[in-house]
Amino acid sequence: MVFRLALSRSCGLYVVQMKKTSRNVMRYFAPFLLLLLVCGCVQTVSKDGLDEAGMEHAALSLPDETYYVGSEGDYDYFVIRSGSGGSTRRYRVRKSEDAVADRFSRTKNKMEWREYGTELVVTNGGQISR
Repeated sequence: MVFRLALSRSCGLYVVQMKKTSRNVMRYFAPFLLLLLVCGCVQTVSKDGLDEAGMEHAALSLPDETYYVGSEGDYDYFVIRSGSGGSTRRYRVRKSEDAVADRFSRTKNKMEWREYGTELVVTNGGQISR
């Protein structure tokens, strides 16, 4: 008996095949697969959806930071890092939505990432430019 699991391309896995094994192996394999599915995928959103996700914790003393990490294919890719140093969320937006003006190839080199967000910060009803 063979088990098959197909995942989307954005998760980095295509098909995983396993022959029928003991329950102990499955017991140890399942948590790792679940972790990969929850943490390893890129979520496709609109530009407005990305802006909302980036502003989700804006009122906190350590707000999230959004970075443009490059473009690949038909998408612009972004990473939102938790201001408290916790989680990192990955998003992609269609290039046709013009979320970014100066594009570059997608990279894992964090030194090349650019901060993404609005140019104005609203504080107590007033606007202060960055």
